[in-house]
Amino acid sequence: MIAISTTNMTKNKIRFSIMMNFLGYAVDYDSSIIVTFAQIKQPYFSRSKKANQNMYNANGDLEFVLIDTDDNEYDKGVEVASNGVVKTLDGKSIFEGMQDIKEAYMKKDPIVTKPYHILYNNTEKSVVGMIFPIVSGDDKVIGVLGALIDMDILSQKVFNPKHALYKNSERFLANRYGSLVLYPDLNMLGEPISKVIGSKAAQEIMSLEYHPESGAKDNSEIIEMKSKTGNKGLASVFKFEIWDNVVW
Repeated sequence: MIAISTTNMTKNKIRFSIMMNFLGYAVDYDSSIIVTFAQIKQPYFSRSKKANQNMYNANGDLEFVLIDTDDNEYDKGVEVASNGVVKTLDGKSIFEGMQDIKEAYMKKDPIVTKPYHILYNNTEKSVVGMIFPIVSGDDKVIGVLGALIDMDILSQKVFNPKHALYKNSERFLANRYGSLVLYPDLNMLGEPISKVIGSKAAQEIMSLEYHPESGAKDNSEIIEMKSKTGNKGLASVFKFEIWDNVVW
């Protein structure tokens, strides 16, 4: 959760500068983060005549997406994306088309989104978003900032054969709703885990309880599993909390 003053202009200018530097650094230095973004619905951040028009929506609210146009060099190429460069498959901006961004206004906790398919420079990408609410001094959510992670790039790192423990091992990551967040076949992202393993094993995985005060051993389980590719054997299942109350 990020705090913003509703009365102190100087402090807000400083916070805005810090926010821009942070979002720019994230998209510049982490190859799996393809965009960072922010939206603030607060008068102190409304559009001015000298402002970059790509940083505001039709209502005059601060709303922008940062991209890195030079992947081969750090501290170079980060810019505000023009309208339409990053959009959902139906042509909407991510602020209009990603329901999780709207949901963040009703919560004060970070959100890890379900998998989405977006268009980045007209190339389809499978992404998962991380969204953080911005809260005012009177405890109201007035905006969000976040990042979209390219699951293809992340999958290449996670599913690199040299990281496999066994020849026929299979790995995947699922969220608390039982949907696939990370899987070698990107077309399966967002699908229930029962699509890639037996329904009995899927039920066992989802029934495991997470114990926040316990270590990795107490939050893991060995179960018998058969994948839809035909591999059968024992699988180690581990539940972990990436943020407060966000368990994968």
